[in-house]
Amino acid sequence: MISLASVLIIIAVLFLLFLLLRAVFSLKVCAICAAVSGSWIVLLLLFYFGFGVDAVLIAILLGGSIVGLMYLLEGTLAKQYGIFRLPYFLSALVIAYMLLGGAIEIAAVFALATIWLLAIIVFWGRKKKGFKDLVKKIIECCREW
Repeated sequence: MISLASVLIIIAVLFLLFLLLRAVFSLKVCAICAAVSGSWIVLLLLFYFGFGVDAVLIAILLGGSIVGLMYLLEGTLAKQYGIFRLPYFLSALVIAYMLLGGAIEIAAVFALATIWLLAIIVFWGRKKKGFKDLVKKIIECCREW
């Protein structure tokens, strides 16, 4: 079984490596994001090949990458696309679940499709009087607490 301590050390070493690569090659990459992503990718491959890897540890690292990518997208995309934060997060959660061997039931697919459809409808109507306040509240939900 791969221990938590060894994973922490690997992430720390990868972090330092990516910091060095950033400095030497002017790489524009978040060293923590790259270290964590690289770690869960390797752990996931080891998991698939039957090595003793705790799926919970992979799931935690995957979750960190999901949220990190959400914040990266939020920082690079126009503010109006914040309406898609929840559908993105839920979609990434489903993908992570499937990567770890979880079976997706049809109700989950239907729920996810419905959430995307509702977000698209709200996005299209974002300038209409009835939707304008709703969109503003959804986009600012993580800023106003």
